[in-house]
Amino acid sequence: MERSCSRHIFRNNCVSLQEFTSSKKMRSSVGFISATHGREHIVSLAEDRRASSLTLEEMDIIRQRGRLKEKLCGALKSTRGSLDDEGTALISSLRQLNPNPDITRCGRDLYIGLFKGVKASFKGTGKKGEAQKEVGASGTVVTLGRASFNSFKPQGLEIRLNQTYNHVGQGSDDAYVIILVFSVHDNCTLLPPLEGLLINKAKFSISNPGRMDVVFLSSTLAPRFPERDLDRWFKLFKTENSNMDEEGSVTLSLPPAKGWLDYLYLDEEIRITKGNRGGIFVVRRMDEPVVSV
Repeated sequence: MERSCSRHIFRNNCVSLQEFTSSKKMRSSVGFISATHGREHIVSLAEDRRASSLTLEEMDIIRQRGRLKEKLCGALKSTRGSLDDEGTALISSLRQLNPNPDITRCGRDLYIGLFKGVKASFKGTGKKGEAQKEVGASGTVVTLGRASFNSFKPQGLEIRLNQTYNHVGQGSDDAYVIILVFSVHDNCTLLPPLEGLLINKAKFSISNPGRMDVVFLSSTLAPRFPERDLDRWFKLFKTENSNMDEEGSVTLSLPPAKGWLDYLYLDEEIRITKGNRGGIFVVRRMDEPVVSV
C-alpha cells in the first residue's frame, strides 16, 4: 500500500455538523429542502412530482419521517452529538417508519456512499476504569490505543475525537473505511492543536436483510496538516512508530477484527445503525469524499 501522505488529503470543502439541515440543496423526505439567501424553505409535496403517485397515507408517513428527522437533528445538535432520552425515542419512532428495512432489496446505491457522523458512540475510552463507559465519537477524549485497535504508540496518549467519516463501497465494491479526525495538545501552547487522521480500513458484506458485517484489516496514522505540523508530529510519534515514512504516515495490518452493523433506519439522507457492541451511529450522506484513501 502506498504510504504517501498525499493519499490522505483532507478536503477543505467539508461542511460542519451545524449544516446538517442547511446544505444548498438536498433531497428531503418531504420534497426538497433548499437554501435561499441563507434561509431554508420546504417546497411542498404538491410541487414534488413524486407526490402525484402517492396515496394520502403514504404522504402522511413521508411527512412524519421528515418531522422526526428534523427533531432528531435538533436534539443531537443541542447535545453536541450525544444521545439522550429524547434522541433515543426519536430513533425508535424512525425505526418504526424505516422505508428500507431490507437492505438486500433497497438497491446498493442506498447503502454505499460517503457519510459524515452526526452522532456516534462506543464503549470504553482506553483509560483505566472506563472500559464500559459509553462515549460519543465527537469531542470525546480517548486513548490513541483505543481508537486504533492498539496499533500505534504511545497507546496511552489522550486524543480528542473531533469528527468521524465513513466511506462505503468506494474504490472497491466491498471497501469500508472509517476516518477519525483527532487532535492532541502537546507542549507547544502557542501553536494550534496538533491534528491527525486515523484511517481504519475494512471489508463489508451483507449477511441478512438488516445487517452489514465488517472485518477491519488495517489502520493508518497520518498528520492532517503535514506542511504545518510535521516537526511536532515526528517528535510525538516517530520514535515509537518506527515504520513511519518521511511524510509522517504509517500503516499497519490488523489481525481480522470482526463486527457488524444492524440497520435501524435508512433513506437517501441518513443512516442509523447499531453496532455489535451496542453503539448507535447516526450519519448523513455527503457528496464528496473527505480523504483520498
